[in-house]
Amino acid sequence: MSGSRSEASARGGRAPAAEPAAVPLPDGGSSGAPRNSAGDGPSFEPYLVASLPRSADPAAASAAEYATRTAALLFDLLLDVVRARQPEAEALWRSGEPPPSDARPELTSQLLQAQGMWFQLLSIVEQNAAMRRRRQLETERGLGSLRGTLLHTVRAAAEAGTPPDRIRALLAQLRVRPVLTAHPTEAKRVTVLERHRRIYRRLVDLESHRWTPRERRAVTDALRNEIELLWLTGELHLKRPTVEQEVHWALHFFNETLFESVP
Repeated sequence: MSGSRSEASARGGRAPAAEPAAVPLPDGGSSGAPRNSAGDGPSFEPYLVASLPRSADPAAASAAEYATRTAALLFDLLLDVVRARQPEAEALWRSGEPPPSDARPELTSQLLQAQGMWFQLLSIVEQNAAMRRRRQLETERGLGSLRGTLLHTVRAAAEAGTPPDRIRALLAQLRVRPVLTAHPTEAKRVTVLERHRRIYRRLVDLESHRWTPRERRAVTDALRNEIELLWLTGELHLKRPTVEQEVHWALHFFNETLFESVP
């Protein structure tokens, strides 16, 4: 797990924020039901499992419930950050109303930043819930149950009647060549990608049942700190990246992804 800055430095010396109210913590009990009432921030109705047809697959239903709880937690933490940094934007964002026509450009920019960060956090929740479901399926049903894995593919080929010699010949011809390019649509800075990864890892930490209530609050505070650091981090490059920066961007995926996945 990557290290985090101290709470005092991440919050500029402010007192720790109160623990989010009426929000279930991921896999750590519940402090209430997710909010879905008017006047209490943007509606969570699209993310509530109760408003969607329940899946017959217990693993899928569990993943949906987990995603709902985690989204509620991250929304409260983001709201706390916006409240501390831009109280005017926080009040307007909670109301769900568009900014007035005579609003300052800075206020509109802050509202867009808050909404953009919320979409980023939802994407992280989606990835976290999907990986949690994959681990659950592998534990309960075996690696061969995961579509897209090599074991599942080989097993499906064998069940379809493909001769073993044919499978061995195909596997012997496989070549894996990772290709990293400077994608024109990837404008995020490496610093932002690293913030996303730290938030993801904090969510993985919260999945554990080993924490005491005090320790769980500390992990939740660390998660809030990472969200605040993301708020304070410029998201896009303001000028064309240099060759050195492009190399650093590509090495990020080696250090954070490939080296962990390849023996």
